Amino acid sequence: MALMDCWARDDSDRCISPTGMRGVSIPDIIRGPHHCVGVATFAARRIFDLLKARIATQGGTLSSGDLDCAEAQFFSGVLKAAAYFETLDSQHMHAIGSTAPELLTRKSILVTLLIASGHKSARATFTQVEDIGERWFREFFEGIANYVRESACPNADRRLFQAYFKLAMMLGGRLRIADLLNDDAIRQVLAECLAPLLVKGADKNLAQPLSDIVTAHIATVRGIAGANTVKITAGEMRQFLSFLRPEVRLELRLSAAAEDGQLLESA
Repeated sequence: MALMDCWARDDSDRCISPTGMRGVSIPDIIRGPHHCVGVATFAARRIFDLLKARIATQGGTLSSGDLDCAEAQFFSGVLKAAAYFETLDSQHMHAIGSTAPELLTRKSILVTLLIASGHKSARATFTQVEDIGERWFREFFEGIANYVRESACPNADRRLFQAYFKLAMMLGGRLRIADLLNDDAIRQVLAECLAPLLVKGADKNLAQPLSDIVTAHIATVRGIAGANTVKITAGEMRQFLSFLRPEVRLELRLSAAAEDGQLLESA
């Protein structure tokens, strides 16, 4: 068989002709090294474009200081391209058929970090976690996130994602959830988000409205109505909120000021 007729090779390195592949469905987005090559090429092209532009403005020469400025400009551009990398990651995961949940996208990072900050309190309070499963667990914190966005931090998703991306630029694949919870910018946002849930009296004053909001979210997601095992009672929410305050203070290394709801970093 001529080389040009070899469309692909099997596990034994035998040629597979196009006619032998008829009827096989090939997805539009496919797994392969081209994804990483594309990212590397994008970055390299951006670097050289910046250097060429800098040279043009400096009369054909570059000093060490000029290179430092170009480097700073490049990384500033990378930070602004966060949406591009988020889309690229989604395409890669789709290409390889990954079933791993998207935990750190703009839409999911708040929920993920709320879980990281309060999962012990939720597991200690709600039997639904064991009875219904982990899916209910995340839906519960999605409801909490909805309340947080509406009442305390409407821009929480954007601020958290920006802080996460800065860490990603420094740590790359070594980044872990613990790194996020140790980051000052992320701790500040989470403190602001959770402040209404941690003030004195929140377990009593918020128990009913918060349980209604979270229950409504879970019911909507699951497409159910009326009484159901997913319903959260005010008593359960009151217990959760009473557990949440010490857990968040420990996880985020925060201390509660007197009784005014302000959260301060502990020394």
